Amino acid sequence: MIGSMIESGIGTLFGAHIAATLPNVFSTELCGTLLLAQDLLADPVRIDNGAIVLNGKPGLGSEIDLDLLERHRVR
Repeated sequence: MIGSMIESGIGTLFGAHIAATLPNVFSTELCGTLLLAQDLLADPVRIDNGAIVLNGKPGLGSEIDLDLLERHRVR
């Protein structure tokens, strides 16, 4: 079982990729990103019928939206 706390989409995608590669993972609880008002991912985590959809893009399947990150930067 792979679970989560309150991580961003990056943490959620990391957990989902780990679960997808390990043969003995029977369950996941990767819902931390659903508790956030907004995530910093360019392509948000997609959940379809209760399952995270891995899109096949390189790496974790998304990247940080740098414009959004800049808007939230504390100066």
